[in-house]
Amino acid sequence: MHGATGDKNRAAFSEGGYNIYEPQCFEPLGAGGEVYEGKIGLQMEQPVLVSRSSMIRTQTHKLIVRPQGQSELYDSINDPGELNNVYDKRSFATVQSELQEKLLTHYIQTTGIAPTDKDAREAPPFISTKQSLAAAGWQASVLDGTA
Repeated sequence: MHGATGDKNRAAFSEGGYNIYEPQCFEPLGAGGEVYEGKIGLQMEQPVLVSRSSMIRTQTHKLIVRPQGQSELYDSINDPGELNNVYDKRSFATVQSELQEKLLTHYIQTTGIAPTDKDAREAPPFISTKQSLAAAGWQASVLDGTA
């Protein structure tokens, strides 16, 4: 953050958007006031532009994966303005593959909800969830079914 070298292999991840078959996710015209006027108009005119996406950025490259065939890959060193999309270019195949693998690994390590109850099959060994942990805020209403 302050100019230190840090881990050159670190990466930042991001995800967002929605699919055109999820109209309930689109904000209605006028929502959010002037600040969102441009975005909301764009999503209505060209909904594919706000499609689901996942991104990984390293110190040297940025990969954005989208399901509608609009994926992007940029060389952050030689193209800091992200003007030249090199996704699926043969000369970037190794970088693209490595970033896709890192993105997949990130999802595997960070998605899903860990079970809180013992599996009836007795495998793997069960370590009980601490009952002394208090749920706070909205989580409590979700957990006790009052939400």
